Amino acid sequence: MWQQNLALQGEPQTPPELMQHHALQLIGGNGSAQPWRLTRGSEHWEGLPNGPLAANSPGLQREMAAHGLGIVGLDERMARPWVERGLLQRILPDWSLPSVTLWCVTPGRRLIPSRTTAFIELLRAALVGER
Repeated sequence: MWQQNLALQGEPQTPPELMQHHALQLIGGNGSAQPWRLTRGSEHWEGLPNGPLAANSPGLQREMAAHGLGIVGLDERMARPWVERGLLQRILPDWSLPSVTLWCVTPGRRLIPSRTTAFIELLRAALVGER
């Protein structure tokens, strides 16, 4: 279905062209839709593409996009397996979203339960392994 939508409207070639397409909006912690911030070298673009659907979960957004409900701004790591399986199509390949910093907060460095330490190590391995 997304292929039909892109075929009818044309694949966006520049970030401003996203405004002519249905997009899935990401709802932030404050309850409002988050603008898309794209960069290509020293160029920056920020906008909030229109769309009838919004979610506070990138995973749900990915599912909706895979079912043709709109264009979604996803981290490459999250989208790559779906693109490889043909469920999503990459657009604007020269542009990228900002990186996200992930923090693992513990109440202190001493006496951390072994299961917490194991979780942190698994998380680190998973994230480093996908670079």
